[in-house]
Amino acid sequence: EQHRQIEMNLMSGNLAHLLDLLWSWLSSIEEGQNVLRSRDDSDMIRFGAHIVLVLRYLLSNEMEDEFEEKLVTVGDLIINMYVRYLFSEGQEELVGVYASQLERDVCIDLFVDMMELRLNSSLHTMYKLFLSAVEYLPFSSGDVSKACFEEIIERVLSRSREIKPHQYNEDFSDVAEQHHLQALQKAMIIQWLCFTPPSSIPDFEMITGKLLIRALIHR
Repeated sequence: EQHRQIEMNLMSGNLAHLLDLLWSWLSSIEEGQNVLRSRDDSDMIRFGAHIVLVLRYLLSNEMEDEFEEKLVTVGDLIINMYVRYLFSEGQEELVGVYASQLERDVCIDLFVDMMELRLNSSLHTMYKLFLSAVEYLPFSSGDVSKACFEEIIERVLSRSREIKPHQYNEDFSDVAEQHHLQALQKAMIIQWLCFTPPSSIPDFEMITGKLLIRALIHR
């Protein structure tokens, strides 16, 4: 039935309704995420994300304002969901190519969350996520509408300076121990700055130097 509805909307050119349909199906999957996903659910998430990307590519110069807004807002919800699915499946090497298509703030928040969640993972897993970001995002950007790796790293570093009350017991009053735990968290965060970017990306030597300098001055 879902395939028939997709076909009918594609043939009639009712792309706005197609997006609404896709998100209504996918959001119901997300609401039931505590239940093991079926193969069909995973395929629908993947299909939805690729439909959004294809529509953005094919119609980039031919969209009416209302549909363009829907393709951005609803499209970002669908792509975001697919990135989180890939991340949950341990496919960190794939998240960058899709996350880079998201609006700036959504992309930055997503990568910050993923980096924090992988902070206690193996170095191999962390490096996969690092590569996925540094290969598909510009290191820095003069375009305020686009996410960049430098801003993601700065956000991660900034959050590492925050004392998170939920990490401590309610009767915790040892200030020295709090500072010790915060210093440990900062030290773990610095691992992201010590990875070497691949030589295939533009200005990789400059980027490597900037990351190492940032690691040395992080407080």
